[in-house]
Amino acid sequence: MGLLSRFEGKMEDTVEGAADRMAAAPLSPVQIAKKAEKQMRREKMVGAGKQYAPTLYTVLVNADDDRRLLGYYPTLAGETETYLSAKAAESGLVMDGQPLVRFIVDDDLRHAITKLSALHLTATEPYRRRVIQLGEQPSRVINTGAIGVYNIVHEPLMQKEELEESIGFKISEDTLLVTYHPATLDNEDSGRRCRALLAALDRFPASPVIITYPNNDAGSQAIIELIKDYAERNPHRVCLVKSLGKKRYLSALKYVGAVVGNSSSGIIEVPSMGIPTVDIGMRQKGRICAKSVIHCGDSQDEIYRAIAYALSPTGRAMASSASNPYYKASTLDLIVNAIVDTPLEKLQTKSFYDIDPA
Repeated sequence: MGLLSRFEGKMEDTVEGAADRMAAAPLSPVQIAKKAEKQMRREKMVGAGKQYAPTLYTVLVNADDDRRLLGYYPTLAGETETYLSAKAAESGLVMDGQPLVRFIVDDDLRHAITKLSALHLTATEPYRRRVIQLGEQPSRVINTGAIGVYNIVHEPLMQKEELEESIGFKISEDTLLVTYHPATLDNEDSGRRCRALLAALDRFPASPVIITYPNNDAGSQAIIELIKDYAERNPHRVCLVKSLGKKRYLSALKYVGAVVGNSSSGIIEVPSMGIPTVDIGMRQKGRICAKSVIHCGDSQDEIYRAIAYALSPTGRAMASSASNPYYKASTLDLIVNAIVDTPLEKLQTKSFYDIDPA
């Protein structure tokens, strides 16, 4: 893996660097090579006393990965082809010609996966209806609620003093928990967007701020540099934490005044804690939301007005009584029962469900 490992190092600002990161992370060169190697071993054929390896390899990428990898495809393909040739020779496999690696962009991978699946567990009832609209049988589409909301309800949370000691920071009912990620489809500079957010936070000098790092999407490094500088300039008011982890994060939601940023947790989990979410920009656009989610634009003034409303008595009261569309009391049971009670043999064939048959 020497060549690919060295090449991967050149791409750390563009794609997720390590091969052992979460599966949901962007594709990395090493991941691509490993997946291609698995395909080679899976599809090898025996003939005339020899084992033959395939020479054509197709890598499906979604739109997000395509934007990160565009411009690297020729180098990625060449590196992966060299790697496959070496692995084939090492394993005694014969290649009838040079391997060819191609990348195909599939903007509809999510819908394709849905259509390939026979049992569907959705997080909300409207999402269940959308899957049925794709022609899936209603009896095989089950609204289980979101497992993240189930976790927040059932996770033993830390006491406030314990949490404060853990992060070395005092939390008040006006504390803002901030997580801001770069938005993949946003053509504007993520640093400029983040500066507007930080300027808005400056207009709440009495509100302590806990900021966590963004994800590893393109543009995250600019955000990291800005929030590090912001925390250094405001040491008594701002706490910067790379990652709170599940327990500390869920515990913090119990004590802070509002969540600010553009993370999916603000849409899915936070409403169940009875506090407002200030959702900035386009990153979560189109998601089903509770009434406690306050949407705003990316400008300093828009963010300021949204935070001011979130911290107001009206905003707090609204959030405390809002219902969470992602919540179901029996999420875990619904998931387990849906899998256990579905005979696998009945999933082998599918028929199209017509909502309005002619």
